[in-house]
Amino acid sequence: MGCWNVTSMTIFSNITEIGMNAFSSCYALENVDFSKADKLEKIGGGAFGYCDKLAEIHLEYAKNLKIIDEAAFYNNGIEKVFLPDGVETIGKNALKRKDGQKTYVYGRTGSTAEEYCKNENAELFSDVCVFRDYEGVYLVHPDSWEEYYETGEGTYHVELEWPVSSDSSDVEWKSSDESIATVDSKGLVTRKKKETVTITAVRGEFSDSVVIKFLKESFSSKDGVWKYRKLTDSTIAICGYTGEGTKKVMIPSEIDGYTVTRCSSFILQIGRMHEQLYNYDIIIPQKNNIGYVGANAFGLANKSN
Repeated sequence: MGCWNVTSMTIFSNITEIGMNAFSSCYALENVDFSKADKLEKIGGGAFGYCDKLAEIHLEYAKNLKIIDEAAFYNNGIEKVFLPDGVETIGKNALKRKDGQKTYVYGRTGSTAEEYCKNENAELFSDVCVFRDYEGVYLVHPDSWEEYYETGEGTYHVELEWPVSSDSSDVEWKSSDESIATVDSKGLVTRKKKETVTITAVRGEFSDSVVIKFLKESFSSKDGVWKYRKLTDSTIAICGYTGEGTKKVMIPSEIDGYTVTRCSSFILQIGRMHEQLYNYDIIIPQKNNIGYVGANAFGLANKSN
């Protein structure tokens, strides 16, 4: 126990049991490969306890695993645990995370995994790729990907649910339109246009896809062009405006179906430098959800509601 410098390990097929506290407090341990552990039957209490950097455990390969003793993976960073069907015993706090957050357990409905989740701070995922077809390919599908907004480098990584990334050399990636976005052999998507694209992973006769909608950064109305960004709560912050001066300008209450909640600072800062823009009449609708207006958002414009 307390193997300070070990970052990864492989459990081979000659191992039938991992003893109590065998690898406890291996603080640098990030990955345990169970893909060859087909004869493993028992993981002892505290065997991988306090391994802070462990984030995901794939035990589905250990088809003969029967017992995961109390606190076997206690107080570490594991978010996801994939279990084989044959597990008969999962001890108290066996999969408990150190941060108090839920552990996501992938196993069959009606199994010991489901019973564990009912009694512990854990959630069962039963309709998951590894229990549908070991030969298939499945992608992670977070809701936020459906309308993904990129303000940085214009790249995004599409994650595999199955196979695990270390065993994904036979996965082929495709983009529905390479003029919008390309994807490399690791699922890294590079945006070229702010439009909608479908990214597909192919493995033999199987495939799975995600749709990524790169939102545009501007919105045209009868009053001019509004620059905006989408916030994490799926509302809109207005960041800038361009249009002709000496006219009334209505702040939009929504853009592309999303509610406007913020007006950032210095939207009309250019009005300070061009006299013809001083006479803007900015109208904020009476029915609006704007909860924040930044400093000097409208420069020297006239404001009304």
